[in-house]
Amino acid sequence: MKYFWSIIILAVGLSGCQEPIELEFTGSETNYLVVEGSISTVFQKHQVVLSRSTPFQNNSLTNFIAEAGASVSIISDNGSTYFFHETEEGVYKSDSAFNAVESSSYELSIVLRNGESYSSTPQLVESSGTLDGVSVGYKEILTYNSELQSFRSKKGIELLADFSLNSNDRYVGFDWESTFIIKSEIGPNPGKECYIPDQTPGIERLINNAGLNQTVFTEEPVSFLIYDFRFRYRYSLNLIMYGMSKETYNFHNQVLSQLNSSGSIFEANQIQINGNIFNKNDADEVVLGNFSVFTQCEQRIFIDPASLPFQSEPFNICSRANPNATTYIGSGAPEHCFDCLTYSPSATDIKPSFWR
Repeated sequence: MKYFWSIIILAVGLSGCQEPIELEFTGSETNYLVVEGSISTVFQKHQVVLSRSTPFQNNSLTNFIAEAGASVSIISDNGSTYFFHETEEGVYKSDSAFNAVESSSYELSIVLRNGESYSSTPQLVESSGTLDGVSVGYKEILTYNSELQSFRSKKGIELLADFSLNSNDRYVGFDWESTFIIKSEIGPNPGKECYIPDQTPGIERLINNAGLNQTVFTEEPVSFLIYDFRFRYRYSLNLIMYGMSKETYNFHNQVLSQLNSSGSIFEANQIQINGNIFNKNDADEVVLGNFSVFTQCEQRIFIDPASLPFQSEPFNICSRANPNATTYIGSGAPEHCFDCLTYSPSATDIKPSFWR
């Protein structure tokens, strides 16, 4: 999982944001410990992020405050302990790769540098089902522009999943990660390709079959992607399905419900989502966030522009450039039009191993 709970701490999730956001509190109701942590059945190095909540002041969010210098570990019910080390302030990664095992339970342990000790309740890895296929559909949606006070139509790509749940009363969530191509359009290396990773801020869609006599789902909508510059060249999307416990499902469902509520994201009742982290010596202390365990399966698809039914290409900001310009300065176009590696810190001209 990405920095999901760091992202959701104020609005308890802001779609499209990838920077940590803090909860709004007033007076002394600040400085709560914020925990983002999850492990899955994928063999990899896992991550836990610790921070402190800060208030919303003067119509702006204060900076992310890392909780540094903690001791972090995850303990399984078979007695195995996986230790984490701090790779940057507040970010802790496991010393070695490991994977969660179905039907086992895991517990997160945190000891802060001031000696305060925290733990999660034991979390059971529950098998949920299989991801059988991924496809896309095409549609237009109406979006409301509050500044212009008007609606506008936006074309987009609907992500559809085929999946099977292995029994009734199962709970799954979906998110995705993607990579798209941009090119140096002008300058010394026109046509140079760069690969840009993209991702959701966290689980976007939750589905369960509790109370339903249904275990097979076909072409179930799980996300919608606005048709924009990302689809000008080849686009790769990796859909991830997480199987989870009912407890974890309910926590994420509350997060998404508040995200989609009509009220202000700064309302005080946004903090009333209870996670599973607690102070071992002070049961009344408020701790924000959650420790989750998931089964995980995924499938990757590629989308080529020729396969899309839209009549026009997405807007190309590089078309603004003076064709005689030799540098982006004064050209009327961004720097990445001359060198695609400057698009973002994560841009690379090395083709990913999964690319085809």
